[in-house]
Amino acid sequence: MPDAKIIYQRLLDEIGTAIETRDYAAYRMHFSLPHPMRTAETELVVETDEQLRAVFDKTCTKLALQNVRGLTRVCTVAQYVDETTIRGSHETWLVTPASQIRQTYNALSTLRREHGRWRVADSQYDGSGEILPNQIAESTPRRAIQEHSK
Repeated sequence: MPDAKIIYQRLLDEIGTAIETRDYAAYRMHFSLPHPMRTAETELVVETDEQLRAVFDKTCTKLALQNVRGLTRVCTVAQYVDETTIRGSHETWLVTPASQIRQTYNALSTLRREHGRWRVADSQYDGSGEILPNQIAESTPRRAIQEHSK
């Protein structure tokens, strides 16, 4: 089997590029629906393409408002759970035009191989990021995301 860390990092790179270029089609192909997203404060389930688009648009807008021009994302660990599932973690740094690292946050993700493609099936964030991921829930319309209690 291909190295789990290489697969995870490739997905991070492709998702990061999609966010930086505001390319929703490229972003969408990397996510399973429904898609649980957890932070320290909340748990959300993105169930439809429209909801995922709202999360994507709000993420891009928040990054632009904070003058973030780049994402540096690094897989710290990834391993196979079975042939079609990888669990891993990564760190993200948000970069301004002055190349200063604004902040970091950590995430745990589950990847699943579906229809010949690896997709992010579940995301859990440490909640320490000022822009991502906590602000996604606050800035996304209630109709776009269904909240679930933990």
